[in-house]
Amino acid sequence: MTPTATDQTWLQTMGTTGIVAAVAAILVVVLTAYFTASAARRKSRAERYATMVVNLAAWTEFPYRVRRRPSDEAAITCRLTEHMHALQEHVVLDSAELAAECPWLAKRYERALADIKAATLPHTKEAWATPGIGTVGGMNLNGWGPVGTSEIVLRWRTELRWRFGWRRLANPVRLAWQWNWLRVATKRVVAPTE
Repeated sequence: MTPTATDQTWLQTMGTTGIVAAVAAILVVVLTAYFTASAARRKSRAERYATMVVNLAAWTEFPYRVRRRPSDEAAITCRLTEHMHALQEHVVLDSAELAAECPWLAKRYERALADIKAATLPHTKEAWATPGIGTVGGMNLNGWGPVGTSEIVLRWRTELRWRFGWRRLANPVRLAWQWNWLRVATKRVVAPTE
């Protein structure tokens, strides 16, 4: 008894070529979905990191905002204080988000933020102590302000390169080398002298 077309299974009907074509089509759909989702995550992460850089830069600019306030009216000082509180909320959120996603980058972000705050705090205190600027000519501060804060932001921004592309694969080696170098350097400093 020979099988007829109705007696054949679907595998026999499709044949090897049909099965390979079906598997290839499914593979293309799955890979397309994966790479699309990966690109969307990468874009979202890049946008979020850009916002973090903006928040660090805003901390560097805060003493200038305070010093250049037009007057000491309650509405103006209240607005500056609200800006500072909102900025603090943003950097706390940034730090928590980074700690959950990438602990080594979170440590560097917190270090950069601490360095920026240390550099800007004396100038912020001085800016609050000076009266508001009433004229446009007073906007030129003639070199007043914290020095080196933009370099701190730039240093953290360069760390972001290690979260994307080929550097992401090489980063564990870099971090291990830095950790080992720091450990050796610390031993040299701590080692007792006789």
